[in-house]
Amino acid sequence: MKTKNIILKLRTERGMSQDELADKIMVTRQAVSRWENGAMQMEHIHITIWTN
Repeated sequence: MKTKNIILKLRTERGMSQDELADKIMVTRQAVSRWENGAMQMEHIHITIWTN
């Protein structure tokens, strides 16, 4: 499964909007959208923050 699909799956399973995820990991909603569209890769630091 591609990273972009994993991000979308986990976000929706947790009932989070793109805005909510962005606020939690201190990025813009546009960054979350780019990750889910595959236009940009999520950095390790954001993955760590999200999973804690």
